[in-house]
Parts: sequence; structure tokens; C-alpha cells
Amino acid sequence: MVRYKSVQKLRKDFNNDESIMDDINNYVEQIIIPWHDCLSENSNRSIAIVAGCVLDQLLEKLISAYFIKDKGVRNLFTNDHILQSLFSKIQIAFYSGLIARPFYHDLTNICKIRNKFAHHISANLTFQDASISNIVNNCELRPRDPEIKSAKVKYIIIVATLIYWLCVAERFLSKYQLLYPFEYFDFEKIPFHELAPSKSYIIEFIRKNIPS
Repeated sequence: MVRYKSVQKLRKDFNNDESIMDDINNYVEQIIIPWHDCLSENSNRSIAIVAGCVLDQLLEKLISAYFIKDKGVRNLFTNDHILQSLFSKIQIAFYSGLIARPFYHDLTNICKIRNKFAHHISANLTFQDASISNIVNNCELRPRDPEIKSAKVKYIIIVATLIYWLCVAERFLSKYQLLYPFEYFDFEKIPFHELAPSKSYIIEFIRKNIPS
């Protein structure tokens, strides 16, 4: 992967091709539809478990885009292999530089929540339970709006943010061959409550922070 040429291509495409953000947003929409469907069911358990499945699949795609092109890569994600679990995918993605620390932190928390709903015997477990809400409120990507008090709503926003940025990272890596895609964004400046940055923000950030 040649980083310099990829950055030049990225900057040129973002400035000249309106379809780039459309491509990313369409990709996000396709990924998030199954999770949106379960939201309408209003089941706390299904929301948590399906969210875990969606994020698991996105991490698999991101990691696969980073690995060498070999048919044996698929076997790493199958039963009894090293990347079968969501937790192992989160670890590999972070320590390979594919996701930023805030995402590593929150994905780990999402994994804990998924496991609690999947293995808890009681059918009455909800996001309002202290064992769940405390984890949600510990997430770095949680909304800071004081009017948003529901742990369930916070969880949905956190997961939507993670889905969006994992889609961005996978697209940047697979289509533009950009190693370590999360290095290209300053996550302390991105308004996460908006879920997705504007095209103008991305262009300006690339212009200021990525050398020609």
C-alpha cells in the first residue's frame, strides 16, 4: 500500500467527485437496515444482540481488507479459529491500528452489553438496569446532551456512531488503500452527536493535516 499516492487520490476525489460521500452513506444505510428493523420491535435484548452482530460483521470486513488477499483469511473468522469472537476482532483491529482508542473502548463496552443480554437468564433485563446503564454511561461516544437521559437512546446513538465510522474506515481501506484510516481524523474535534461528519469537514481536515 502506497500511502502518499492514496492520500493524493483521496483528496482529489473528495474535491471533484460528489459520489464519494454518497457511496459511504449508501454503504452505511445498507449495513444499518437490519438493526433499524429490530429497533421497531422495541426489544432491548434484540437491539443489543443484533447491534453486536452488525459490529462484528463490520470489524470482520475491516480486518479482512487489511490482511493479505488470500482465500485462507476467511477461515480465521470461522468456528474455533482465532478471530471468531467479537472480542478478538476488537483486539486485533485496535492493536493493528485500524480503529482509534475511543472506538476500542466503546466496542469493548458494547461487547460486554451484548454478552449480558445474550447470557442473562432473566427476560426482564433492560437498558435501565444498573448493570447495563453504567456501561452505557461509561462509553466515550455517548451523547452529552443533558436532555438525553435514556440509556437505551444513548446506546442506539453510540452504536450508530460506531457503525458509521467503521463503514468509513473499511471504505477508506478497501477502496483507497489507506493504512490506519482512523489517523486521518481528529476525534477530539469531531462533533460525535451529529453521528457523521460533513463532507466539508473531511475535506478541510485532509487539507490541513495530511501533507501534500
